[in-house]
Parts: sequence; C-alpha cells; structure tokens
Amino acid sequence: MAQLSTQQSSYEVTSTQKALFGFDNLLGYRYGTLMWLTFWIPSFVVLLADNTTGPSRDYLWLVQLFSTLTYAFYTHHHGLGTPASTPGVQGITAELFARWLCIAYYGFSQITGNHPIGVMNWIQFVLMAVFTASKIPAVFYTLVYREEYKKYEEKMSEHII
Repeated sequence: MAQLSTQQSSYEVTSTQKALFGFDNLLGYRYGTLMWLTFWIPSFVVLLADNTTGPSRDYLWLVQLFSTLTYAFYTHHHGLGTPASTPGVQGITAELFARWLCIAYYGFSQITGNHPIGVMNWIQFVLMAVFTASKIPAVFYTLVYREEYKKYEEKMSEHII
C-alpha cells in the first residue's frame, strides 16, 4: 500500500509574494467567489432594470461577459488544485486588458453617465483601476521569477479552500 507523505514543503514565502499574492490566497476560492458575486450580481440587476441603450449598455454587458468567462477559468483552477492567486493573476489580468480595450473603443465619456448603467460603469472603472494597479506587478513577478512563483504556488496549494 502506498503511503502519503506528511512532510510539508520547507519553502518560505517572501514578503513580496505575500504582498502580491496574499489577498487572493487569503480569500481563497470560497470567499473569492463571494467577492466575485458582489461585483457580478449588482451589474446584472442594473442591466435588467435600466433600459438605456447604446455604448454604456454594450460596455457593461461585455465586461460582465468577460467576468463570467474569467470566473469559469477561476473555477477550473480550483479543480486543478492551484492556489487562487494563479487564476487571480492570469485570468483577471487578461480580463482587465479586455476591459481597458473596451474603454478605448467606446470612449470613457460614452460609457459613463448619471443613468444607472452609467453609474455602474463608473463603479466598474474604479474597481478596474484598483485591480489593474495590483495585478500588473503580480504578472511581472510571475514572468521574471517564474521558478520562485512555482515554488510559492506549490506551497500555497497545501492550503486550498
């Protein structure tokens, strides 16, 4: 009969890794999903309730679609057993780039306004800026220090929730 190893990795997580990836892994998949729903549900309700048409509605619909696809990627990684920081860096960063591209395409003044969809797009924009500021450094870290991130990923896989 094969024995399972009870030995834990001796890898020490660095302060940089904690700063870049700690929030995603603190939330884990369970609370990460709840956070995702707190962003997704209000936007969905606004789309249902507001009959505004045009670029602002198109933008909100598109970013909701991007978010839904990112969530599929996120849950796939949960099934793989990788820490939440991995899809948090890979998937969310790609989503952020797509969101910025949509703003460039539609024009910021065309997607925001004082109607419910326009206000929701303002909220989306603020959150997008915050996430971009945190994810870009994380992406560069994983590119420059790939082996270190893989060790971190292995260490954090011991704590998947």
